[in-house]
Amino acid sequence: MSTETLSINSLGAQGDGIANGADGPIFVPFSLPGETVAVARV
Repeated sequence: MSTETLSINSLGAQGDGIANGADGPIFVPFSLPGETVAVARV
């Protein structure tokens, strides 16, 4: 499983961080705007 690094840009209605991906928004639980996170898509 590979990981990618994302920058969280905003918060969604449920409180998840949102990063901009090539295919649209990527929701990342337990993250905040301004954070950089390493994620594995599932």
